[in-house]
Amino acid sequence: MSGPCRFRADSRPVWCDHGSVIARRTLDRAFWNLHARTWDDELARRERSDRIARLAPLLPSGGRVVDLGCGTGSYARDLAAAGFDVVGVDFAAAMLERARTDTEAEFVEADLDRELPFGDATFDGALCVYALQCVHDPHLFLAEAGRIVRPGGAFLAVVVAPGARPVRPRRARLGTYAFWLAKGAIARTNAVRRYTAAEARALLDAAGFAVVDERPATNGTELLARYEPNTAR
Repeated sequence: MSGPCRFRADSRPVWCDHGSVIARRTLDRAFWNLHARTWDDELARRERSDRIARLAPLLPSGGRVVDLGCGTGSYARDLAAAGFDVVGVDFAAAMLERARTDTEAEFVEADLDRELPFGDATFDGALCVYALQCVHDPHLFLAEAGRIVRPGGAFLAVVVAPGARPVRPRRARLGTYAFWLAKGAIARTNAVRRYTAAEARALLDAAGFAVVDERPATNGTELLARYEPNTAR
């Protein structure tokens, strides 16, 4: 794999050029800040409601939940409205600016490729919906997710599958349509990391997340898991 980091087949980094990584993350942040203008247009409300309905029974009433890669906060807002104590995390300030509108959820600007700014076992559950493809080291990220989720806590992940392409916006304005074309071009590069269902399950398993439900999702796979650190491989 070309780019600032080279990876083995299991996605672990072989080496990284620090300057290139910083440049790459700066470009990533700029892209997602721009994408904040159109991100809500691509979110499927029915899928979101169904996922929250599957996640909620695995959480205690009023439990503390973290949305990793929360974007404009649609999942965080819905979970907060359902009575959960929610923190959304994203590294794009423009996404978070939109996320903070009309919600009791808290939002924190942080990079998923670095140590997360929370203590051990802080949360009863976590979710990462269509954000793992942007993470440069999934093993480090999932280790951090496990660190901040209590043992037995819930974890919902939705990953992008190989061959997936951005959903074409309906009745889009010219600017939105042009952005969709650019996003499609990026999707054809190695800037987006894609995972088969088996690869995603293996990543979660290695980090101590025991998958309890797996199903197809738009352009990917949805996995619901419990954090069981003693089972990590």
